[in-house]
Amino acid sequence: MSRLALCSALALATPGVCAPLHPLSTGDLARVVAFGQVLLDERDIRIVTVPRTIGECWGTVKSCPDIDLYISYYSGDLYAEPQVYRLGAAKGWEFAGWESDGTFMLKTTLNLPNIDSAERAAWRQITYRVTVSDGKAVVDEART
Repeated sequence: MSRLALCSALALATPGVCAPLHPLSTGDLARVVAFGQVLLDERDIRIVTVPRTIGECWGTVKSCPDIDLYISYYSGDLYAEPQVYRLGAAKGWEFAGWESDGTFMLKTTLNLPNIDSAERAAWRQITYRVTVSDGKAVVDEART
């Protein structure tokens, strides 16, 4: 049986089976689905890191790809919509622990190869305190 005949038969039995799929034109969503890595999934909060590009470092910190950090919160209530927030880009991210329910710490990281030693020594880690609850998220730089 030819492919066309098979698709025609299947289409009659179940509409839409042989319809072509078209790529979505939502860049952030495509990057999250393709490259996202779950950093944390606890207490109604999911944290996902997503590189802006797939690439390597070439000596300088600036040459390394930036990594976005997305935080989603879902209250668990029926019919509630999840909320998603994006924290600015860094060269890497690390979950540093819970401070209280809904409040956690994040640190920027530089765990990438091919960075000059002088550049690595000049780089400074930043720690952020993030509080997420229904309808809002607050982030501030934590003093460590």
